[in-house]
Amino acid sequence: MKKMGLILLSVLFMAVLASCTTFSASGLSSYTPKDYEVLGQFEESVTVNRFVGSPGGASLFNILEDAPGDAADKLIRKEIQKLGGSGAINIEIKYEAVFWNMLVNSITGGLWAPAKLTVSGTVIK
Repeated sequence: MKKMGLILLSVLFMAVLASCTTFSASGLSSYTPKDYEVLGQFEESVTVNRFVGSPGGASLFNILEDAPGDAADKLIRKEIQKLGGSGAINIEIKYEAVFWNMLVNSITGGLWAPAKLTVSGTVIK
C-alpha cells in the first residue's frame, strides 16, 4: 500500500512538472533611434482566453482575444501611450500555460484553453 502511494505521488509530481508550456522571446524592440531617452520600465500580465484548443498552443478559433501576438501588441502600445513614449526596447514576451491552465483545459474537454501572457520592456522617446 505504501509503495502504491509512492508511485502515485511520483506520477502526479511528474505530471505537474511536465504540464507547463512556455514560449518566450526577449530582446525585441518596436523602434530604436540612435539617440533616445528612457521613460520607464513596464511589466504587465493578462490571461489569454482561447477556446477549442490547448493552453499555450494552437486553437481552432478564439472568441475573446484575436491571438497572443495581438494581446502582446495591445499591452506594449498601452504602456508606450501611458508613459508618452514613441517606442519600446528590450521587450520580453512570455506566453505560458501552467498546471492550473492545463487542468482547466482537461476538465472542460479542451473547450476552454486559458494561458498567461506577460510582457515587459523599456519605454523610450
